[in-house]
Amino acid sequence: EKSMSNIEDLQSEYQAKEKQVKSSVSRKDRIEADIERLIEYLTKGGGAKYGLDSPLVDKDGYPDSDVELILAVRSSRHQLACLRTDHAQVMRDIETELHALHSAASALRQLRPSSPSSSSIPSPSSSSSSSSSESVQKTQYNNNNILAIIDAVSPDSPASSAGLLVGDKIITIGTIGPKQKDDTTPIDLSVIGLLVRSRENTSIRVTVLRHDDDGGNGDDGGAKVVNLTLTPKKWAGPGLLGCRLLPAPL
Repeated sequence: EKSMSNIEDLQSEYQAKEKQVKSSVSRKDRIEADIERLIEYLTKGGGAKYGLDSPLVDKDGYPDSDVELILAVRSSRHQLACLRTDHAQVMRDIETELHALHSAASALRQLRPSSPSSSSIPSPSSSSSSSSSESVQKTQYNNNNILAIIDAVSPDSPASSAGLLVGDKIITIGTIGPKQKDDTTPIDLSVIGLLVRSRENTSIRVTVLRHDDDGGNGDDGGAKVVNLTLTPKKWAGPGLLGCRLLPAPL
C-alpha cells in the first residue's frame, strides 16, 4: 500500500513536471514567433529603412523627419533585445525542467520490480573521443536499454545529416536516457518531442545502438554504440528531424 502511494505521488510529480516543460516550450515558441515578426518588420517591412542596427539619421547625418518611423524602429529594436534575453532564459529553464522530468520518470520506474543487475551499456561520457561527429564502440546490449527505434529517415533531413540510420536504437538523446537494463516501462515519446522542440537550431548528443555487420548476431550478439551530433531545425520536409521514431519493444 505504501509503495502504491509512492507511485501515485511520483506519477503526480511527473505529470506536473511534464506540464511545466510543455508550458515553457509553448512560451519559447511564442517568443520565437515574436522575434521573427520583429525581424521581418526591421528587415523587410516598414522599418527596413534603418534595419536592425543602422543609425536613426538621414544620409546627411541629421535626425529623420519621420518621427513616427523613428519611434517605431526604436520600440521594435528594444522589444527584440528584450525577447532575445527572454529566449535565452527560457531555453535554460527548459533544459533544467527536462532534466527534472527525466529524473522523475527514472524515480517512477525504479519502484517497479527489477533484478539487481546494472546496464552493460557504457555511459556516453565514458566513450572514447573522436575527431569526427561519430564515435563507435563495441558493446553487448539488452533491448530494455533502448528509448526508441529509428523507423524511417528522410533524405537531406537533419536526421540524415547527423548520420542516423533506419534501425538505429536510441540509447540517449540529450539529457534523456539510458533506460536501466531491466526496466520494461515504455518511454513516453512525447518527452523526446519536447526536447527536440526546445533545442531547435542547437546541437544534441545522440547515442544509438547499431547492428554490427562485422559480427553482430541479433539482440544477444555484438553491436556498436555510435555517438552522433543532431541539430533539430526546419528543413524542406515536415518536423525538425526528418525521421520517424517507434517505441522500443518490451
